[in-house]
Amino acid sequence: SFHERLIDESRTQFLLGTRAPTFNDKERTTPLRINAGYEESERTIIEIPEGWKLAGLPTPSSASSPIGEYELTASEEEGKIIVDRRLSILGGTIPAAEYQAVREFFRAVARGDTAGIAFEKVAADS
Repeated sequence: SFHERLIDESRTQFLLGTRAPTFNDKERTTPLRINAGYEESERTIIEIPEGWKLAGLPTPSSASSPIGEYELTASEEEGKIIVDRRLSILGGTIPAAEYQAVREFFRAVARGDTAGIAFEKVAADS
């Protein structure tokens, strides 16, 4: 889902949403169990509204850890913004010693997923 943030009268930004789990504990003493791996692959196409122009795309983002891989890319093609996202999570048991890598991986996923797409109003012809 998208969240709109009005920057000023001539600029607005849409923030992508995230479904990445959060791991708030700073440390873990027991293994982390992922019962079943999964893969998410999605393409979001956003038509640039009439009277607006693209002012900024999300920076490409990727992350890799013992638990999986993530990639987000965005491009502009023929008046549309195309955002491709892929998240692959492996099932299994992650030792407590690797918890920080897993935690940072999901933080990187959340950062990529919540990137913004900015638009600016096109100046009206005089």
